[in-house]
Amino acid sequence: MPDPDAVARALARLADGSHRRHGTDDTEPERTVAEAETAIESVDSAAAFVDDDGEAALRRAVDVAENAGDDGLAARGRAVLTTLDAFRDAATGGDERPADDGRTTSTPLAQPSSREGA
Repeated sequence: MPDPDAVARALARLADGSHRRHGTDDTEPERTVAEAETAIESVDSAAAFVDDDGEAALRRAVDVAENAGDDGLAARGRAVLTTLDAFRDAATGGDERPADDGRTTSTPLAQPSSREGA
């Protein structure tokens, strides 16, 4: 008979889509972080990683690593998340800033002043 806990984890991965490619269960955060580190070697591969729900899997892997006390692995994962944020900022021209409530809003980089005849 299959292990009920393993079946529950597998069903959870199927339900949230994390079964696709990235290691997401408690035994594979190293694999997920390693995949993420490889993905940020180019903007194209980083975009594909994010599009394939890799960022969500990476966030889960960082949480698992932190909960397991693996500070080194968690730090590596956070470094990749920081790089993904930098790629996102570069892609938007750096003009997206968090609003006070945490939502992202787009603002122009420069607004003409009244002296410029706006």
